[in-house]
Amino acid sequence: EAEPGLGGFLRASDRPWRDAHGLGGLVERQPREVAQLDDLSLRQQLTDSQLALKTAQINLESGRRKTPETLGTNQSSLESARSSLAKAQSTFNSAKSLYDIGGTSQTELDNAKAGLAQAQATFKQAQASLAQTQRSGGESIALLQVAVEQASNRIAQTQRSLNQTRIRAPFA
Repeated sequence: EAEPGLGGFLRASDRPWRDAHGLGGLVERQPREVAQLDDLSLRQQLTDSQLALKTAQINLESGRRKTPETLGTNQSSLESARSSLAKAQSTFNSAKSLYDIGGTSQTELDNAKAGLAQAQATFKQAQASLAQTQRSGGESIALLQVAVEQASNRIAQTQRSLNQTRIRAPFA
């Protein structure tokens, strides 16, 4: 028989009362469950929290793998940009020397200058990307670790709440 209660429904327990030693009389008795709150929503919350923990753990492992990969990619991009910048600088210097002695047109010099400016911008962008990855890699891992801890705490809290859905009587 269920009756509405504060946190759900209460069910009367049909377990018999027994004393701790089986002697009967005025002996200390084992606590008995006299009612249980409806715990369906808490069980669902526990399942959701467990799934959140698994997701957070997967994200953390993924983040730990991606950070070195991203750093490697950014370092390769920086080296490529450095090489392109050196080549553009050399091309510009050659075009400038030729222009100074009348061996090339203003258009060729302007094209070499634009190529150098583009190579400089690409190099600066590669430097910024690498620096950002280096800064954010540790921060991202820390945030993912916090998410794992929060999910673990939610599981523990839900488990405590679930354990409190049973009301036990310590006496007859």
